[in-house]
Amino acid sequence: MCMRQYMTLHQIVTFELYDAINYGHVRTIKACPDDRVFGIYLNRLGSHIIALCKGVHGTEVGAWNVESGHHQHIAFQNNHSTMGACVDLQYCMTADPSETTLRVHNLALRIDDRAGQSMQKKSQGIGEFYPITHNSRYVVARGSDNGPITVWNITRGQCKGEAVSIERGLQERNDVVIVKDTKVVVLSDRGTSSMEEGSQQIFKTIYIYDLQTKKYVRKLRPVAVTICPSDEYRILGHDRLLGVAQDRSHFILWSLDTGQVIKRIKLDFSKYE
Repeated sequence: MCMRQYMTLHQIVTFELYDAINYGHVRTIKACPDDRVFGIYLNRLGSHIIALCKGVHGTEVGAWNVESGHHQHIAFQNNHSTMGACVDLQYCMTADPSETTLRVHNLALRIDDRAGQSMQKKSQGIGEFYPITHNSRYVVARGSDNGPITVWNITRGQCKGEAVSIERGLQERNDVVIVKDTKVVVLSDRGTSSMEEGSQQIFKTIYIYDLQTKKYVRKLRPVAVTICPSDEYRILGHDRLLGVAQDRSHFILWSLDTGQVIKRIKLDFSKYE
């Protein structure tokens, strides 16, 4: 992605998108007239462009949908920031060298591709739970929409209780979490891998967290874990992760010690037809 000035007279800026695999031009997205863009960022999934725009009365944060070109000014501040940072559609941070403060803008509450309809607040609850095999008194629960990881004692005779342990911030919105007993595996940093037969979506980082010791056991990067539906990943034993290839032609087994592919299990469905 690159940025260029479209018309000098009206200060119209355009964003030019190119394919990182075959280097071909994909599309052109125009900004609003007099949007004086000085910082551009692309979220992890590549679905939105986040840009900082200088205005007469301050700095604005703008967002462009890469597919539809829909444009929103979603945050405004009275001062003129000169720097910013944004890696996802959750928050954008801006600052100015003359100040000692950082400003954090919540983008998730404002970005809406339905053009005008309000975002409804989703209720938080238990998205999925996992029994601890070596201690049947406890279960591990994962919050809906990648909420906190909690541990519950299910043998207490109370209809309402508090979680024994709560772990917040282990994963971001676009991460995938796999739980087995007290081991939590987080697949993070979505990206695209280059292959001879074409690119595919992958996770580039694996985090392994122990709920019992409350510590990260391991961080594996760079890795290339194929993205598949979150409920199709399985932890086998203590050190292996099983998933399905994107074309669903075979299983892939990764090592949770090195992050590398151990083997691929080819499936021959013709025998069962």
